[in-house]
Amino acid sequence: MKNLLALLCLSITHLHAQEFDRYGGSTAVKGRATGWLHIEEVKGRWS
Repeated sequence: MKNLLALLCLSITHLHAQEFDRYGGSTAVKGRATGWLHIEEVKGRWS
């Protein structure tokens, strides 16, 4: 049971780590690359 729980925690951590970049930003949100800091609405949210 302990091994199963450890494997489950490891799997969840691995999946969670793939969703965010090293700065904590979501990798699922893709904006327009402008070369400048800008504000843009993506999927109904401003970011």
